[in-house]
Amino acid sequence: MEGDLMHRPPRRRNKIISSKTLLLYSYGYAGFIQSFGAFVAYCIVFMTYGIHLPDLFMSSVTYWQDNAPDFVSNNHTFTWQEQMHINRQACSAWFIGIVIGQLFHILNARTRRISIFKHGIFACPQSILGMITAVTLGCIIVYVPGVNTWFGGEAIGILPWLGAAGVGCFMFGFNEIRKYFIRNYPTNNAVRLFKW
Repeated sequence: MEGDLMHRPPRRRNKIISSKTLLLYSYGYAGFIQSFGAFVAYCIVFMTYGIHLPDLFMSSVTYWQDNAPDFVSNNHTFTWQEQMHINRQACSAWFIGIVIGQLFHILNARTRRISIFKHGIFACPQSILGMITAVTLGCIIVYVPGVNTWFGGEAIGILPWLGAAGVGCFMFGFNEIRKYFIRNYPTNNAVRLFKW
């Protein structure tokens, strides 16, 4: 946390630990941005195969399962085996999107007010070890044959990683701007909505 944590007075016994603004942050914008990053990675897989995204609407009722009829999108025809291959890659991309979102989020959640650049990205070696472990496990789950089959996934290319990282960078920038306003305008009512 912030460097002044031990200099602040202790929390009052009757103070609520989970505030409304913390819940808004967790389940509102931070959770939404991370989910959006996973969705971007998921959609990138379909787009790399030339599948028009509106064609996917309600398609899982008939397609994307064993022995499904051929799926046609953008004048491309996909057999049920190809559909299953694409579907498993999309599941892996979604998973990687969550991993990348958490990777960027841990950098932001380490401080409430102070910029991560002032606090130090490498200030907490346990967090760095956790990030390395998360990416390593993500790679094992997605790329090791047998393991990825067991998890219902398949190896993916670099584009879903880049899509998720782009959304992660947006979340990182959003939180740095949020912390800037919290530091410089702490009594502003609009800023207090984003302060937890």
